[in-house]
Amino acid sequence: MIAPNTSYRFVKDTKIQSNISFSAGFEFQTDNIGRYKVLEAMFISEEHLKNWLEDGRIEFVGRWKPSKGDEYFYITHGGHVSRAKYVGETQFSKPLHAFGNMFETNEQATKVAELLRDLLINISFDDIDAYGYGKD
Repeated sequence: MIAPNTSYRFVKDTKIQSNISFSAGFEFQTDNIGRYKVLEAMFISEEHLKNWLEDGRIEFVGRWKPSKGDEYFYITHGGHVSRAKYVGETQFSKPLHAFGNMFETNEQATKVAELLRDLLINISFDDIDAYGYGKD
């Protein structure tokens, strides 16, 4: 699975439909519910994203990061969504960003919190080996 809440950039001019193409330099971001949004109402499949990464049409840019003074949302250790104002890289914000726990909207953070709650409530340790990976 490609990481959510990350940015990608087209390296090459790319035509995806007869009437839709993207110029090199165009950036887009994945959202937090498994969709890859390239235009306001246009999403691409994970398969397309993987193929474009493999053939060099796009490159990974990084995770979304707020600018100083921007509001962002994160999931607390208790599974609740909280908001903060970004004041730069601190002991608090650095691990949030590194772990992917920094969201542009309350809706994004809430959706991920719900998914995490479902995962943690329903996880079966019979399906996880000693190294934390799923059994085949």
